Amino acid sequence: MKKTKDIKSTKKIQDYHANRPRIERFLIIGYGAVGKAVFTGLTTDSIKNNKWTKYSVDILDEPAGYKLPHLDYSDYNGIIICVPTPEGPMGECNDMMVEQYYKEIRFQKVSSPILIKSTISIELAVLLENEDDDAITYSPEFLVEADGPQQFLRQPFAIYGESKRCSRYAGRYWYHVFEYAGVETLDVDWTTMRNAAFVKYAVNSFLAMKVVFFNELSSLYNGGVDDRNTETVFWELTRLISADPRIGKSHIHVPGPDLKYGFGGKCFPKDTNAFTRFARNTGSPLKLLEKAIDINKELRNEIKE
Repeated sequence: MKKTKDIKSTKKIQDYHANRPRIERFLIIGYGAVGKAVFTGLTTDSIKNNKWTKYSVDILDEPAGYKLPHLDYSDYNGIIICVPTPEGPMGECNDMMVEQYYKEIRFQKVSSPILIKSTISIELAVLLENEDDDAITYSPEFLVEADGPQQFLRQPFAIYGESKRCSRYAGRYWYHVFEYAGVETLDVDWTTMRNAAFVKYAVNSFLAMKVVFFNELSSLYNGGVDDRNTETVFWELTRLISADPRIGKSHIHVPGPDLKYGFGGKCFPKDTNAFTRFARNTGSPLKLLEKAIDINKELRNEIKE
């Protein structure tokens, strides 16, 4: 990963920021957890390079009541797609809406940079990566929904996946857009779109398995090591285990933030199912992850006194 202080702009980026419009216009399509976090990032003004950065941001999310009756994509300096990508009937990532918006924008001959923040399938990432388009970027999001906007403002890392024609211009454009808005990113890197998608699924799947492991650890400890059988006692154990920096302090609490056992929420279940389906289709099944999913189903249905 590249430290942000080591990032040097390309000539196109330098020229862009030297002549940046006084107020830039952006469109966010989709105003769920990710869309709201991105909106917060773009509308938080701060001083960078002795300049106030001010962005005008419109929101398009008709189901949520955000309508733009006279929408013209060419009015915007950049467009950010944050639409939901729910789990399909076969466990796949249903990213049809992302693809539809992308095609609609480009069909109108609009060449503005497009940033995809929605979770997309690896298959769609490969498809977009091969497009003859030097202004398409995929940057997966790793937010915790409950604190998404604040996490977006202070990101430990960011990944920008680009098409084969981008030559890092598109990703660097978006990195600097957020940087000028006041978003702080400790580490940043650029890669292919397929790699960015793979990382998204790998990270969430690993963390999901970590949740399952600590749930099983809790059952073992409370059932066979400490007969006091209280969550407070196991919390003391997790505090000691997490002192090892290789383990870390995230995704170790039992029950979880939703006060239930195992993993849930909007991301882990659908991402783990999509990843195992993708792996099976490629002939390299993720057997450990598949087992963790089965155990998690039991955990979510379990009621403990």
